Amino acid sequence: MGFFNLPPALSIFIISFCITLIITLAYKYLTNQKEMKELKEEMKKMQKELKEARSDPKRMAEINKKMMEKNMRYMKHSFKPTLYTFLPIILIFAWFNSHIAYEPIMPGQEFTTTVIMNEGYTGDITLETFPANPELPKNIISGNATQKIQESKASWRLNAPKEGRYILKYTYMNKSYEQELLVTKKQEYVQPVGKLKKEPIKILKINNERVKPLGKTFNIAGWYPGWFAYYFVVTIILSSILRKILKIY
Repeated sequence: MGFFNLPPALSIFIISFCITLIITLAYKYLTNQKEMKELKEEMKKMQKELKEARSDPKRMAEINKKMMEKNMRYMKHSFKPTLYTFLPIILIFAWFNSHIAYEPIMPGQEFTTTVIMNEGYTGDITLETFPANPELPKNIISGNATQKIQESKASWRLNAPKEGRYILKYTYMNKSYEQELLVTKKQEYVQPVGKLKKEPIKILKINNERVKPLGKTFNIAGWYPGWFAYYFVVTIILSSILRKILKIY
C-alpha cells in the first residue's frame, strides 16, 4: 500500500487526525452541547466564587459540593461518546502496534534474534531457519547455530539476502519453539516479540528496531519518543484545535 511508504511521522499524523476528527464529531453530535456549555459556564462562575470565599470554609464547602454535582452531570454527558468510540480506538491501537511500531527487517540487513529464558535454565540452545519459499536460502544464520545460554539469554546474528517469510525454530532440551520472520522492503513485519507461558523459554524476540517518528537522532534527555508518545502529543494538539473550530464544550 502507498500509505505504508509514507514517512512514519506523516502516516501517524494522518491516522491521528482521522481518529481525533471522528471522536470530536462524536462528542459534538452525541452530546447536548447547549447543556454542556451551560454547565461549563456555571462551573467557571463557581470557581470565581470559590476564590472569593477563601475566608469562609462553610461557604467554600457548599460551592465545592455544587461544583462536584455539576461536574458529575458534565461527565455523564461525556460518557456516551466515550462508550461509542472506545472499542474502535482500541482496535486502531492494536493496528498501530502491528503495522507502525517497528521497522521492517530489510533484505541484506544484519539483525539479531534473542531468547530470554526463565530463571534457572542453562545449557545450549539451537536455532534453525526454514524459508517458506524453496527459492530462498535455507540457512540465514551468521555464525554458530548452537549458542550457550548466558545470564538467561542467547542470541544469534542473521542476514536474509532476499525478501520472504521464514520460520525460526529454536530447540532446547529436545523441545522446539517456532517464530515467524518476515523480510521485506515494505513497512510490514510479523509481531517480533513472543511471550511463552510455563515453558523454559520466557520470550522469543526478533530485534526489529522500534519506529522513531521524529528521527533516530531526536531525543529528550536520552529518550527517543516512539509512535505512542508522538501519537499522544499530536492527538492532544489536534483535539484542542478541532474543539475550538467546531465549538465543542
